Amino acid sequence: LATGLGVTLRADSPLTYPPLPTTGLGSLLLAIDGPAVFLRTLAPILLHFSPQHLIFNLLWVWFFGRQLERMQSKWVFFTLVLLTAFVGNTAQYLASGANNFGGISGVGYGLVGYTWVIHQFMPRSYLLFTSALFYFFIAAMTVMFLLPGIANFAHAGGLITGLLAGQGMTLYYKLVLKRDAVGNPWR
Repeated sequence: LATGLGVTLRADSPLTYPPLPTTGLGSLLLAIDGPAVFLRTLAPILLHFSPQHLIFNLLWVWFFGRQLERMQSKWVFFTLVLLTAFVGNTAQYLASGANNFGGISGVGYGLVGYTWVIHQFMPRSYLLFTSALFYFFIAAMTVMFLLPGIANFAHAGGLITGLLAGQGMTLYYKLVLKRDAVGNPWR
């Protein structure tokens, strides 16, 4: 609402990914203002450029998020959201530069990857997920790479981060906790 769905968004807005200075005074300021800069790396997940964009993205975050929050703590879910947002947004920034981008779909793809790995390697976690749904997301991402104006690297960065986080979580539950399901299955 603050940006009119991106219409009034300026490059210096606190909702855009910050420039990443690497030398001189800029890197010193980045070090001093680290927390604010880190928050700006997450801010693009709050930006959406149409009501459809917002609704579609939130639908998937809700679908996967409600399952994951029920089986693991809200802090694990919150950490997963922050991690996939940071990596996805950083990947998009590094690939496309300082052009404005937004959406929580990189997080959505991170949740897809995380859920798929848990579903594959620990099926007793009883997630509402099928491999066909995973392949649908991969096909959609592939098609989107052919279209202009989509934050494709945010999707890819989020997905890869979710896959790795899911693998780490399944290994933790199997090897350390000696359990055959992640979290507390809610089904």
